Amino acid sequence: MPTLIDFHTAEEAARWHPVTDGVMGGVSHGAMHAEPANSVFSGALSLSNGGGFASLRREPHSFRLADYPGLCLEACGDGRRYQLRLYSKQLIDGAAYRAVFQPPAGEWQRIALPWNAFEPVFRGRLLEDAPPLAPGDIQQIGLLIADRRDGPFRLALSRLETLGKESATGPSQESRLRLVYDGECPICRRYVRWQRIRKEVGELELIDARQDSEARQELTALGIDLDQGFALQIGKRWYHGSEALHRLTLLGTRSGVFNRLMYRLFASPGRTARIYPLLRACRNGLLRVLGKPRIGTTRQW
Repeated sequence: MPTLIDFHTAEEAARWHPVTDGVMGGVSHGAMHAEPANSVFSGALSLSNGGGFASLRREPHSFRLADYPGLCLEACGDGRRYQLRLYSKQLIDGAAYRAVFQPPAGEWQRIALPWNAFEPVFRGRLLEDAPPLAPGDIQQIGLLIADRRDGPFRLALSRLETLGKESATGPSQESRLRLVYDGECPICRRYVRWQRIRKEVGELELIDARQDSEARQELTALGIDLDQGFALQIGKRWYHGSEALHRLTLLGTRSGVFNRLMYRLFASPGRTARIYPLLRACRNGLLRVLGKPRIGTTRQW
C-alpha cells in the first residue's frame, strides 16, 4: 500500500496549518508538532463563546487516488472522536468529505477508511445534494476534532496510506458492508432489490434477519432489536433503524426514479428520523396481516 504521508519528519509537521474556532470568536487551539518518532495533533477544545472545534489543513497536493478504494491511517489517540477530511473541487469552499474515527486511548491502530465512510458536510451539516466523493478530485487533506467536550486532546500520527484493494473488497471487519433485513417483509424485500449502491462503494452483502447467521448473533449480543428496523454495517460499526436507512441512502446511486426519490427523502438524517416511525408502523402492520411472527421470537404480533 503506497504511503501518501509520512509523519515521521519535522518537514511534514510544518505542512499542516491550523484552522480553529477563533474565526468565529472561540478560544480553542490546536496545532501539529513533530516528535522524535511521529507527528502529533494536539491542543485544547473550549465550548466558550460558541466555539468547540480545532482543525488542521495540509498544504494542497494532487494525490491521484482514483485507482484506490480508500485510505488507511495509522494513529494513536486519546479516546476522543476525530475526523479525517478530504477537500475537493466538487464542493463549495469550506465544505469537505469527512470520515469519523475514534482510536482507543494509548493504542496504535491502523484505521481503514474506504470511500464509503466519507460524507459531505459544511459547518457540521450534511450536504444533501452534494455529489458522491470522486477520489481523483481530492486536492487537500485535513484533520478536525469537534466532539463537544472541553479539554485537551492529543492524536499521534505515523502514516497515511492508500487502502489495499483486498482490504476494501474482502471479508475483513474493517471494510464490511452488510445489510440485515426482514426477508419475510414484502416491502423490505422490494426495497433491497431496488436500492442500488455506487460501484466505488463496494458490494453490499444482504442477510435475511430470519435466518441464523453470524451477523444476527452479533446484533443480538449488541442488543439491537431487528423487529424495530434493519441494521447496516459499515466497517466495524452497526447502524440501526432510521440511521441505517439514512446511511444506506448516502451510499446509493442517483440513477433511476426509485433511487432519486430515496435520496430526496432520506439524505437528511433529521427527515429520516421523522419519517421512519411511519415506515416501521406500516411494516409491522403488514406483517400482522400476513400472520408473520416477530424476528426475535415465535410469538405473533
